[in-house]
Amino acid sequence: MNLYLRIGSTKEADIRCPEVNERPVNLHIRYTRGEYVLAYAPHDFTPVKINGRNVALPYQLAARDVIQLGSHKVYWANYREVGEEQELYYSDLTTWRGRLSRSNFRALSLLSIGLVIIWPFVAPHIVGLFFPEFVRDQMTATQLDAIWSVYLPIVLLIGYFVLLGLYTMFAVKRIRDTGHPAWKVLIPGYNLKLLFMEPGKVYGGRRLVNSPN
Repeated sequence: MNLYLRIGSTKEADIRCPEVNERPVNLHIRYTRGEYVLAYAPHDFTPVKINGRNVALPYQLAARDVIQLGSHKVYWANYREVGEEQELYYSDLTTWRGRLSRSNFRALSLLSIGLVIIWPFVAPHIVGLFFPEFVRDQMTATQLDAIWSVYLPIVLLIGYFVLLGLYTMFAVKRIRDTGHPAWKVLIPGYNLKLLFMEPGKVYGGRRLVNSPN
């Protein structure tokens, strides 16, 4: 069993958290047989909740588990090593929690650029769904012009705002993967280096051999 990282209220901890009931916290997450196991360090008996339920340690962690120590929550997905061969699932693209590997961010960036390019060609078809052909046939030219001049820009803007929101989420998760604070995504130039070039951070400096994605 190999030590992966430490959760505690001391300066040496890889994941810092406040004291619980005026007592220092000192937990270990260990890696064994392809699984991450949360366990107490010697002489520590801090009450632990996982996903809101009281649990006994040692406890085998799932990728999306939320570790609660007192009022403090640790989202395990934000720290769990993903590696460059990270497998993405639909749920990974619908939450701000977790990390995004460098290779996946590059792929999603290319996909996002493609969607931005093709959206002006898709948007008219979206408008057409609300105004089918048999409805348009009964409209005057003035009414048709009003539809395209009013509804098409609205659909275009909605689509671009959705894409911007998704890409911002990808960027935040990618910045988190590097170990830097999320606000650095706002620094022009430097953010590109972090997003596209910086490797993922290994908390505790203990990169695992054959670590799961």
